[in-house]
Amino acid sequence: TTQVVQYDAVSPDNVLEGSRRVFGKPLYPVFDLSQADVVVSFDGDFLHSMPDSVRMSGEFAQKRGSKAMNRLYVVESSPTLAGAMADHRLPVKPSAVEATLAAVAAAMGIGAGGGAGVDAAFVAGLVKDLRAAKSGVVLAGASVSAYGHALVAKINAALGGQGVRYQAPLVSSESSQ
Repeated sequence: TTQVVQYDAVSPDNVLEGSRRVFGKPLYPVFDLSQADVVVSFDGDFLHSMPDSVRMSGEFAQKRGSKAMNRLYVVESSPTLAGAMADHRLPVKPSAVEATLAAVAAAMGIGAGGGAGVDAAFVAGLVKDLRAAKSGVVLAGASVSAYGHALVAKINAALGGQGVRYQAPLVSSESSQ
């Protein structure tokens, strides 16, 4: 018999499980930043180390250089290229990334609140910009839990879903015999 073994140094399991919780099956998000007026990143360096970062950085840069310049919010637990480019950067402990994400979701009417240690003024400004934007995109890195990725999917759906589509993984993580 043949056995396929897959190893990922940075596992996409949280991303896939988060989408499974929302859509009923594991799906990869594919972000389109070309029209996004507001981009929000939770521990995800979409300009450098996330899957498809070359395309996303080009889309982000093109929109950034246009008349209708985009705005970037980054919540991160360690410095990234995206954080260096951010208009609004919130450095936090790793445990506070998801708490901040939950607070954003709660402020948008999705899920429960964030908990202690969340910068309420940052969250309020971020949510105000997302609601005012024609198109907003929220994304999260692989270190964010499945629950966090489910919240990201729900927030993007609440924003109209214009900046994200979902596709089946190229390689299934489930064994088939």
